[in-house]
Amino acid sequence: MNRRYLRKSAMYKAVKDTVRDANPATLAQMPQMDAALSQLEHNLELINEYGKDQSENRKGIAADKEATKENVANTCFILAGKIRSFAVNTSNLILRDSMNFTLSTLQKMPDEDIVDAAELITQRADENIGDLADYGVTPASLAETINLVNSFNAKIAKPREGITQRKNATNDLKQIFKNTDTLLEDTMDTFVIIVKETDSVFYKTYQSNRIIVDPATIPLAMRCFVTDEEQNPLQNVNITIEGYTKKHKTSAKGKIHIKSLPSGIYAVTCSKFGYITQVLSVPINKGERTDLRVVLKQNP
Repeated sequence: MNRRYLRKSAMYKAVKDTVRDANPATLAQMPQMDAALSQLEHNLELINEYGKDQSENRKGIAADKEATKENVANTCFILAGKIRSFAVNTSNLILRDSMNFTLSTLQKMPDEDIVDAAELITQRADENIGDLADYGVTPASLAETINLVNSFNAKIAKPREGITQRKNATNDLKQIFKNTDTLLEDTMDTFVIIVKETDSVFYKTYQSNRIIVDPATIPLAMRCFVTDEEQNPLQNVNITIEGYTKKHKTSAKGKIHIKSLPSGIYAVTCSKFGYITQVLSVPINKGERTDLRVVLKQNP
């Protein structure tokens, strides 16, 4: 699934949990909300199923086909060599020349062409099976080779089938998201209006969880830029925040980004070997980014 679908799916799950965990008395005020919740849960199961179908690794299908092709090429090359040896010993020039295959030629053939070549080789073997026993070709071994060729022929279409399956899963996924959006917008969003006054906490929680959270739209809590006295960026400056154990290090451009901090005033420590440590008091306001510029002086 793409990122937009993943964010939508997370929103659906948050709504599901909110409704499922609601006070039974609140749910009782919204006729058919239980049915809508069951439909939402079913849709989430389908989203998970279609998502797996869409992202399933198709490389295994192609790899299996290529391995079988290599087996066909090697097996038929050896069989053609046995037939050619028989033709040489019996002065059958036409048969000899028709079995003039190299291993690399067979390996490089397009799929359909190697099937044609393999069928020619096995056909010639079948025509002369009574005379090929001394060359190690028996009806049983020939049957195994024919089965191998048929197996490869059946696998030729598999990668194309995989692409079709992926496309179908993508279309199914698109439709189920559309259906779920309609379920929320036309049904569940309408039902919750009933309890806006009687259970305002549930109502506000539901509305909050209906928002699709895009990580790209979440503002940074703090952006810090550290330089030396000559305004050159300082890399690997240790930044620690009071109350948090995680340590941050500035990039080659002297920067760090802190994505999330609760509102408050924090003691921010900036330290680097060879420089005087600074401790600054930094205010953080929810939904706003605090820009911090720090100049570190070298130790005397």
